[in-house]
Amino acid sequence: RQVAIITEHQDQVDLIHERFDEDPIFVLFTDLDNVERFEKANLREARGIFVNLDSDTDSLITIINLKRHFGDRNYIASIENDDLRETFRTAGATHVLFRDGIAAKLTASYIFEPDVAEFSTDLLGSSGVQEDYDIRQYVVREGHRYSGTRYGEVMKDLRAHGCLPIGLHKRDNTQNRENELLKLPSNDTLVEAGDYVLLILDGSHGTALRDLFGVEEGI
Repeated sequence: RQVAIITEHQDQVDLIHERFDEDPIFVLFTDLDNVERFEKANLREARGIFVNLDSDTDSLITIINLKRHFGDRNYIASIENDDLRETFRTAGATHVLFRDGIAAKLTASYIFEPDVAEFSTDLLGSSGVQEDYDIRQYVVREGHRYSGTRYGEVMKDLRAHGCLPIGLHKRDNTQNRENELLKLPSNDTLVEAGDYVLLILDGSHGTALRDLFGVEEGI
């Protein structure tokens, strides 16, 4: 994935260049209050815009300014105060991540369900080797054999490919219904073009899944 990082701290620019190859990473050093300059990072073509600032107030103001300048986009915000979750969604954030909440859930799992926590930590990271496990999502395109098929049949076929389907994201393609994430949907749920299938797989099946769906993972 090509990634653009926007920062107002010069020392972060040097650190990013030290840690990452320059080919997939573009760094824009600018004042974060001047969102017009973000055009240099090509945000209008970005699949997602991740706002990750130290202050929830700064993050909220940034999302409001971004939406005013770039319109409705896929904005993801990382926040410290979970009480502000709905405020961020109202401001235009598509997804809101509560940093301490994620850590607390993992910590509790390590205390009461350590094997679940180990598996969860593995799933949260991308699969770097064949033994690693990962959760991915693949879109069902128009004309794909899964389009118009019941979820139970899709699940059976994917399990034959060494994967475990765990959910279905119903996309709002008609503007008449809301996006909906179905966790462990019933077997008779209809899979339609534009839906995303969520599944667990290990590193050895990544290429096969890309060929099966005819697309790369993600949105």
